[in-house]
Amino acid sequence: MQTAPRDASDRSTKDVSVAPRVAVRKRRGVSPTVIAIAAILTVLSLGTMFAVIGGFWPPRSAAPSVPPTPISQSATGLEVEVIGEPRREGDQVFATVRVTNNVKVPDIVRGTVTAEGPTPEPVPANLNNGSVKVFFYDLPSNDPARVLVGSAIGNVVDLKFGESKEIEVVGTGIGQFCTGCFEAFPDTVWTDRDVIESTPAP
Repeated sequence: MQTAPRDASDRSTKDVSVAPRVAVRKRRGVSPTVIAIAAILTVLSLGTMFAVIGGFWPPRSAAPSVPPTPISQSATGLEVEVIGEPRREGDQVFATVRVTNNVKVPDIVRGTVTAEGPTPEPVPANLNNGSVKVFFYDLPSNDPARVLVGSAIGNVVDLKFGESKEIEVVGTGIGQFCTGCFEAFPDTVWTDRDVIESTPAP
């Protein structure tokens, strides 16, 4: 028994391929959370940059509240005063300082020293050599955030008791300091009453 051939028109309708369906993804906008985070980071970055440029950050370290102290105790009798404003020449800073010798040292004890003996009273001394320093700050002394930006040092020689002399102290690599933002003080003294140990000849 023979099967009747399929009609050509019927075959053509069944062989037609169906075109694949392409999924079209709907475009979504940027999340508001992402926008908020980006805005916060931008503000923080700009704020930090302007704080550094303006000198508000990092925080300053406060200068020590204890004033500078001389190396030798008798140096406190050497009065130091800065005359006028220091001047800057290149990488150096010069300051004119008036030094007054009011140094008193214990008198030299001659003879046998006993524990029960009286303590020698300080007596006026002539200055053979003394060193003085000037500290420079970026802010006035009443500002707790002031910072030391450098120092200068100088020497005074051959100054009799009660007399004054002007010298010049010099410092290198000193940062920017404000007007009047400096302190002068004595550091060491060597007087004509200091004991000098002599080395015996061999």
